[in-house]
Amino acid sequence: MPKTIPAVFLCLFLSLFLPGCVSKEKPDTVAILTIGHSVIAGPLEKELVADLRFSVRGKKASDPINAASVAVADEAVVFRLSQEPAGAGARLGDTTATSDARGDVATRLSLGNRPGLYQVEARLVNHPDIPPAEITILGGITLGGSEQDGWIGEDLARPISIRIESAPGVFLGPGEGQVRFDLRSGPVGTRLTQEAASIDSEGSASTRVTLGNRSGPGEIGVRIERGIPGVGSLDVFLPVTFLAVDGWSMLSSILGGLALFLFGMRLMSDGLHRTAGDRMRSLLGILTRNRLMAVAAGAGVTALIQSSSASTVMVVGFLNAGLMQLEQAIGIIMGANIGTTLTAQIIAFRLSNIALPAILVGVILTIVARRQLLRNWGGTIIGFGIIFLGMNTMSGALEIVKNSAYMTSLFRNIDFYPDINGWVPFLPFFRSIGIGLAATLLMQSSAATIGVLLVLVESGLIGPFAAFGVLLGDNIGTTVTAVLAAIASGIAARRAACFHVMFNVCGCALMIGLNYVEWPGHRGRPIFMDFVNTFTPGDVFAGQNIPRFLANAHTLFNFSCTILFLPFVTQFATLSRLIIKGGSGSSEMADSRLILEPHLLSTPSLAIQQVWAEVGVMLGKGREAQTEGFRTITSTDTPDWDQVAKNARQLEQETDELQAAITDYLSNIPLTGLSETQSELFPHLIRTVNDAERIGDLGRHLSKLGKRVKKRSLPISPEAIEEMTALTRVVDTTLQLAEKAVTTNADGIETGAGGAALRMKFLEEGKRLEKSAKTMANEFRKSHEKRHALGTCDIRSGVIFIEAVNSLARSTGHAVNVIEAACHSAYKRQEK
Repeated sequence: MPKTIPAVFLCLFLSLFLPGCVSKEKPDTVAILTIGHSVIAGPLEKELVADLRFSVRGKKASDPINAASVAVADEAVVFRLSQEPAGAGARLGDTTATSDARGDVATRLSLGNRPGLYQVEARLVNHPDIPPAEITILGGITLGGSEQDGWIGEDLARPISIRIESAPGVFLGPGEGQVRFDLRSGPVGTRLTQEAASIDSEGSASTRVTLGNRSGPGEIGVRIERGIPGVGSLDVFLPVTFLAVDGWSMLSSILGGLALFLFGMRLMSDGLHRTAGDRMRSLLGILTRNRLMAVAAGAGVTALIQSSSASTVMVVGFLNAGLMQLEQAIGIIMGANIGTTLTAQIIAFRLSNIALPAILVGVILTIVARRQLLRNWGGTIIGFGIIFLGMNTMSGALEIVKNSAYMTSLFRNIDFYPDINGWVPFLPFFRSIGIGLAATLLMQSSAATIGVLLVLVESGLIGPFAAFGVLLGDNIGTTVTAVLAAIASGIAARRAACFHVMFNVCGCALMIGLNYVEWPGHRGRPIFMDFVNTFTPGDVFAGQNIPRFLANAHTLFNFSCTILFLPFVTQFATLSRLIIKGGSGSSEMADSRLILEPHLLSTPSLAIQQVWAEVGVMLGKGREAQTEGFRTITSTDTPDWDQVAKNARQLEQETDELQAAITDYLSNIPLTGLSETQSELFPHLIRTVNDAERIGDLGRHLSKLGKRVKKRSLPISPEAIEEMTALTRVVDTTLQLAEKAVTTNADGIETGAGGAALRMKFLEEGKRLEKSAKTMANEFRKSHEKRHALGTCDIRSGVIFIEAVNSLARSTGHAVNVIEAACHSAYKRQEK
């Protein structure tokens, strides 16, 4: 087995356990913090619109470098209304709660009937020495215009306004209150129409905000200087937030970052294609051994070219070309699903800081390196850097998006968590699967969907449950590429696409079912997600290290499905044949055989391999044409002469058609995807096609000579027939050797020491046979001259004899040209 395969699986295995964020051990110190603003407003005798939310956090004393605190679950918290105006009668919804997996707790508050300050504190029951967290509520204040988004350079759509109640439902009138607005932060150029405002005729004190010329969040502090009955002024700032958005810049950054990501994936994939082209041939050469080898080859090739879609399209091409059975293709597709997870593993390493250095190194290699292999690696490294540059660009834009009230509410509608009973909500979960499916269909790239998903979870816009649903939808959507490739293909290719859909859908159905099975004693933690979480650094249910969790879940999900379904390959193949009616077994390969498969053009090394296979077919037909052509000269008195002549003409015509088809196919192979050796070989390959066609032409020429012999009833002496027969045997041996050399290339034998020695043996034997044929031709021409001098040979028959001998001798020359091209790499090595 090639070393690439264990290396790929080793990388996938190690990536599951590489450090990502923090330890799962309980922290040494804990604290309770508020979530959101610590000062809010609300009308009297009404329940606050939003929950009062707190978070229990902690950190390890042994980890001073990691200053970020972690969520602490299952901590008991008690809520207390620590302050309110006398006799107001405010009510708390819950007085106790236990922190969830994210460390969050919440309660509701209904304000009393008097304006003023209300204060709710949350204290840790098991840590009485820890200071409580407090949220202050300005009772009797109705705030308008907060959390708005607006376009840069324009006014916010709604003014920032304050209404003050003196009693439930009774608001202050004109001149009865004074409010001060303070622009605390905001993009450059942001300004307020007025900083101090009195209650107007509509009962509000308000100001308008004109946004600056840059994107970014801003905050306004509102202070009540006069007006609250019984309180007067309040030395408490009520925060009001807004966001200035440069729509074009944000949209172009997100789409541009996505374009960079896709372009980087394409560059890296193309570079790996060129670098690993011959290795792919050797990997795919082990398919026929057993199912495990097919899975390993599929995983290895997909990891090398970083595209499961390309791998499955390649499988469609192999099936159309008749290079494999459906059962083998099924193994490769299973392996491709594993290999494609390496993309998510690479992205989850958070290598954003090396994006520009990687591009720099890649550009230097591309410009300076003389060896094509190094330039190919340069292109791969450039693509790698551009991937992370694109992710950086998207992340920068999403940093603004996550401050947008509209966008966060939109993502909040997509995001979900288990309910109080630990049950994953059904409709939101399936909605997230649908989003992943639609995104993959739209972008035609599962890697792109996963890349965007990881950026979203890194930005905190989507939590682990919704992200896992999107991941499942992505796995279903990635089958579409193979389906589209198979629509106009043969029966076997359509069956492979059918299996791909069944396999991915069944795997996702299994994961959906497991999402409703809890790990014993772990309420609200689906068993598969909790299992992945056990070996992923950090705690994903506390919102930690979600990108690494998703990468590990992606790998383990596809690996588990492959292990589970691999014993049923035969049954899947049978079911696919039942769904897609047609031939079966070897007949399905024959029915759909198309050697010059267009789906393989995107992988030049495999396309060239197919060209060699077709050249082998050409040589076989050319050799048959020469055999039939020679028979027309020596067997003019046989009853089947007309059929023999017709066969020779038909075979020559077929070689002409093959020449046209192969030349057209070669013209569609992207030259930029060729390795250095393949680039050198390409012109020789074109000449080889012409040489193979000339061999067929010489067979047709022999049949024309036979037609002249039969038409004129020319006598051919037994000596002449014996000499031509001996020369024909040498020519036939040379042509068979050329076929063998070409078949060796088509079978993908490596150009290492063993392959080079075999090719040199072909070349040496071919040159020996060519020399022998030329020597024989010279001797036979001299023999003919002697017979002509003695009068034992008809002069007209002699002309036919000389032309036939010359044609046969020329065939060996064309055959040796073919062998030289097929053995090009070994021949160049010997010259050096």
